[in-house]
Amino acid sequence: MRGRYFFVFVRVLIGMVYIISGAEKLLQPYENFLYIVEEYDIIPFAAVERVIAATFPWLEYFLGGFLILGLWTRECLACIGMFSCVFIIVVGQAIVRGLPLAECGCFGDLVGMSLTATFMIDIIILLLVILCLCFYRKGTILWSLDRYWE
Repeated sequence: MRGRYFFVFVRVLIGMVYIISGAEKLLQPYENFLYIVEEYDIIPFAAVERVIAATFPWLEYFLGGFLILGLWTRECLACIGMFSCVFIIVVGQAIVRGLPLAECGCFGDLVGMSLTATFMIDIIILLLVILCLCFYRKGTILWSLDRYWE
């Protein structure tokens, strides 16, 4: 029974990381995050960069909130897993290319992290998401709203 609480803790922890990350970007001017997206120099179209800068903070915020509540937990974990894969690729290519980024921009002005630290954290989040998805029935659903709709 004690191991089940680990999954609740992980679910809430990942949800809080995503809520804080999304909220910090939403509280800052839109152009701040747009500048960060442009600095990674991976998307060739300015219109796509603007769409990403406008939508990603909202997606992070709501995915984190739903994950904490345990609402559509499996779907939120899958989306966060895909986000983590994208973040790993984007940050990884910036490291390999030696882009002159002082910090990742993941948490806006709240926390500044190096690209290497961000890369490692994204890998850890991805591994935790995979672990939660593998043990979804036994652990992650505990203390969630999903329990009431099954």
